[in-house]
Amino acid sequence: MGRRPMPVGTYGKIRVESSGPKRYRARCRYRDFNGKVYDVERMGTSRTNAENNLKAAIRDWVTPVAGATVTASTRFRDVAARWLAELVRDAEREFRSWGTIDTYRNRLEGLVLPAVGDLRMNELSTPILDALCKKVRDNSSASSAKTVRAVLSGVCAYAVRHGALDANPAREITRLESKRAKNRPQKSRALTAVEVLDLLKRLDQDERAAKDDLPDLVRFFLGTGERTGEALGAHWPDFNAEARELAMSGNVIRVRGRGRIVNRGKT
Repeated sequence: MGRRPMPVGTYGKIRVESSGPKRYRARCRYRDFNGKVYDVERMGTSRTNAENNLKAAIRDWVTPVAGATVTASTRFRDVAARWLAELVRDAEREFRSWGTIDTYRNRLEGLVLPAVGDLRMNELSTPILDALCKKVRDNSSASSAKTVRAVLSGVCAYAVRHGALDANPAREITRLESKRAKNRPQKSRALTAVEVLDLLKRLDQDERAAKDDLPDLVRFFLGTGERTGEALGAHWPDFNAEARELAMSGNVIRVRGRGRIVNRGKT
């Protein structure tokens, strides 16, 4: 009769050996919940330290994925770089907006990485990520905090897909509501007909404005109500002369490292 296998979720005898001055290696065999047995080892500055590191690794164990470049011990900043590169590839295939990519990159580099960039994926927790989002909300705005939450959720979802995390810790971040403004901004008003005619007259008579096509552009604004980037992205092929309709299929944006481009992700 063969020896009975270890119960799933348990590990065998821990062996610790010296591998140099103040360097110890702790080893054991661990049977995962998928039934497979893995050899696990961790280093430490003492026998006790190495053994504790090994036990912590087993406690935070995530099943390895064949060929995976992201693991539970990969730092957040390295996973974030891979996630952002994936978004850039999507934008190059026009599946995502370049404007969104730049927004995510700015929040990632300016707010997220300084706070959690050096943490390993298995060190992330909902309380840590929740506290970061609340800090951004209180110091900046709810809008920035929501973008930070989207970045955190995207990076953690990438880690889940590659087997580095079992669940997304950003999923349970609290709702991020904005504070009520103490001073409401002054309500904007529309130009009167007289003001519109005066504006167009001044533009038509200005050589610099005419050279830069401002008279036509301002008339386009007045006739459509489109935003600046969308108006600049208008193309004749999108205009149906018979129906007198224009399909807005993109907007002009400035992308880091690419300059001004027409973003076809805008509809």
